[in-house]
Amino acid sequence: ATGSATGHVWQTPQFLLGVDNREPHHHWRAALGWTSPSGIGGGTVQGLLRYTVIPSHSGSNWSVHLLRNSVRQTLLSYNGVQEHIHATAHGQSLNIPYTWGAAMRNQVGASGYLSGGKHGWSYIGTLHLNAITGQNIQTNYGASTYLAVMHPVYTGPGWWVTVGPSLYAETYARNASFTSPGYGGYFSPQMMAQPSLSASASHWWQGGGINMSAAIGYQWLHQGGGPYLGFSP
Repeated sequence: ATGSATGHVWQTPQFLLGVDNREPHHHWRAALGWTSPSGIGGGTVQGLLRYTVIPSHSGSNWSVHLLRNSVRQTLLSYNGVQEHIHATAHGQSLNIPYTWGAAMRNQVGASGYLSGGKHGWSYIGTLHLNAITGQNIQTNYGASTYLAVMHPVYTGPGWWVTVGPSLYAETYARNASFTSPGYGGYFSPQMMAQPSLSASASHWWQGGGINMSAAIGYQWLHQGGGPYLGFSP
């Protein structure tokens, strides 16, 4: 069989408008917008709703959110593909139109941050439940989490330097069903774990500031299926 595809591989601007309300002990944020047209046409709603509770002045907080946005791991994730597969089977000539893409992430999540102050350990934990939807995409359910602990190693005037280990992991119900011959698909490992050791340094002054971070780690990954490239004789 031979195939040909059309579709954009660039992103046009997307629209998002929101409000952000900050009180001493709680924050909330709401945003609503529209995605750009994908490579297979059209667009769709995107948005965010987040509520954060700040129980004390130490900086500790926890939050919950609802999110809908376009999948961005690869250009083809949201852009998609319009393809015509030409094949001959049992003497019959077949022309199969095929469209895939406009992948959207629908997410509910929770996160927490427990501050240890200037000299103690601080803790971060997140949990996200995802449902990936799109045109000709069977809904794919998944989850991801991020866990980290940090310890300050220097807290001089205008400085905040921390180090600590972290773990990121994600999983999806399936992945092999979301590829287009020759054009890849979105990244949906059935299992990925990524431990790392990171360091972060912040420096601020009157009217400004800067933050730098670095990490070293290792990634385990299992993904069924992969890109397929076909060539004529």
